[in-house]
Amino acid sequence: MRILLLTGGFGVTSETFIYDRAFTWVKQGHEVRVVTLKRLQPDQFPFDDVVELRRPNLLEKMQEKLQRHLGMADVVKYAKVYRRQVEREIKQFQPNKVHAEFGNIGALATPLCKRLNVPLSVFMHAFDITELPRKDLRWRDAYQKMFTTAEVVHTPSQFMRQKVVDLGAPEDLVKVTHNGIDVSKWRYTDPSQRFDGENVHFLFVGRLVEKKGPLQLLEAFKKCREELPPSITPHLTVCGSGPLEQRLKEEINASNLSTAVQLMGSCSHDEVKRYMSQAHILVQHSITTANGDMEGLPVSLTEAAACGLPIVSTVHSGIPEIVRHNVNGFLTDEKDIDTFSQYMALLAREPLKWQKMGLAGRQLVEDDFNISKIPTIIRK
Repeated sequence: MRILLLTGGFGVTSETFIYDRAFTWVKQGHEVRVVTLKRLQPDQFPFDDVVELRRPNLLEKMQEKLQRHLGMADVVKYAKVYRRQVEREIKQFQPNKVHAEFGNIGALATPLCKRLNVPLSVFMHAFDITELPRKDLRWRDAYQKMFTTAEVVHTPSQFMRQKVVDLGAPEDLVKVTHNGIDVSKWRYTDPSQRFDGENVHFLFVGRLVEKKGPLQLLEAFKKCREELPPSITPHLTVCGSGPLEQRLKEEINASNLSTAVQLMGSCSHDEVKRYMSQAHILVQHSITTANGDMEGLPVSLTEAAACGLPIVSTVHSGIPEIVRHNVNGFLTDEKDIDTFSQYMALLAREPLKWQKMGLAGRQLVEDDFNISKIPTIIRK
């Protein structure tokens, strides 16, 4: 099968599931062409057939601005510019299927697939489901057209599946397809074997944005330190960058935590693997933002579970599908800082739980999130 994979970014560190999906299709014997608005980190994410679309020029940007001012522009930004190029790629490649990552890219592809009679599948993840339709009601209309054109819409969790159905998608159109990982690339180790009896290393992996809850996590870490006896020294490594980075630095300095909290900035895939192999516990306090944006099902949690790390997180979106409370980690309500810190402290005090929870997490990933076992193309 020839598959044209259409995506906003290819090689994005926080969206490795897109690369894994394309690579898995190739290993399955499919011919895959990636068409993307932006190609990133080709050295870390090599792929033979990638077409990077031309960005709008100055004249096209001015035309778009005028059309938006007049209320005549497509809800998809620069839709005309990109559709012309995508249409050319479809006609040249002659795919058996166009697969779009994220609902906004699916909306971009919808009229082309309908007119050219090419089957369309769409993977909707998170912000495209929870944020875009709240920001601009025209997305609902665009999605209705997409729902009548696509042969299947994937979501990463049952929670997000219901959200898509609530947007008007037919029940039988929407399928849950976990963003699986190549388990062989994530080596399990027992975190208790690297515990020195004193230093407990917590790890956060993700962009420093509101829905990832880095500020809530820092507050929980502060409380956790207060709850632990002097014999235990907690550390927090933050692997990621984003708009809240400066605010986080200020809070760390104001709280005199510069020796306890390390901000590593944006981390490569290999660096994430290394930090996970050194950590004891993965922590992420995901929340629903003021504008309604939510997580899908963070792949970093799946990767951490595969590595054998117990996890402390929140009952948010699809997270309970990868973090089972009191099995491979602990869950709290969003913004319940006190309980979150208590679970952090509990795990820090009881390293014997790490191995049991880590093994349970690894087994869960092998059973339900192993990309080799997940059907990555589903036809009705």
